[in-house]
Amino acid sequence: MPFEVTDAENALVIKARGLLSRRNILDLYSYVASNLISLNNLNSPAIELRGGILRLQALDEGFISITGYGNIIVNEEIYGNWITIPVGPQDDIIVRSKPNSVAYINIVGGIPTELEGAELKCGTKLKESKSYNNEEVYKILSALQVPESMRPHTGGEEIHIASSSTKNNYNNAIKAILLKGKDYYLLKVKTLPPLDGIIVEAEPPVVKIDEGVLIPTLSNNHEGELCGWIPTDDMDRLARLDNSCQVNIKLCSESYAMKKCSKYMDKILWLKKAIEASIDAAKRGAKALRVKINGRAY
Repeated sequence: MPFEVTDAENALVIKARGLLSRRNILDLYSYVASNLISLNNLNSPAIELRGGILRLQALDEGFISITGYGNIIVNEEIYGNWITIPVGPQDDIIVRSKPNSVAYINIVGGIPTELEGAELKCGTKLKESKSYNNEEVYKILSALQVPESMRPHTGGEEIHIASSSTKNNYNNAIKAILLKGKDYYLLKVKTLPPLDGIIVEAEPPVVKIDEGVLIPTLSNNHEGELCGWIPTDDMDRLARLDNSCQVNIKLCSESYAMKKCSKYMDKILWLKKAIEASIDAAKRGAKALRVKINGRAY
């Protein structure tokens, strides 16, 4: 039982059904990355920290990873994110996510599935769901990180909404202000886009209209009129942007949005291959962290 929660705010254990069914996960790419660098399955449970803090005490030797937008402090020493860090008994671990953004925390061995949906509180214990060999993990520790070239960035404040509306003008961008809370996003626009009031049947993330405001949502239970859906990579982007920032909304065809989703899945599979190749290299004793896949360096 390697970790005990000593303080927590907005720390929720989440789990995707699969890469095409994210449930309530705000940043799917960072979530998947946290599992990959923790040697877990792609859709294993992780801790989603929504503009909050998580403080843990290590009860034994273990390994903790962080992805997304936050920082981790172990015994008052600050570490970068997108990496896996070894910890020892009595180590004090503090993770903070950027305000109005999300960070993902995971452990080698996996978070037990029975904690899915739980909001972590002081006293909660996190034990690994499966055993592992510490020495074997140390041998490949240098490979348990997301290559810098594959870490997402916060630039490009362009959000697509896919709809089958015949009135859409796919060339013009509509300026909006992004307002973010713990459990919601709002896109305030001066003039609503010409979405034709169409109700679409789509897997979340979808967009609904309520009192002249566009509301991206991951919920299947939503009141109000659906007007379109958001490609997965753009929903991730909303999680990384600052509150009250300006975004450009572009209407797009559903076929274009599907192509974006396909490229997104390819990106995740490339990340998986890159980390696996780096792990194989580390097992062979390689010191370099950069690896090549089909001629591309990561």
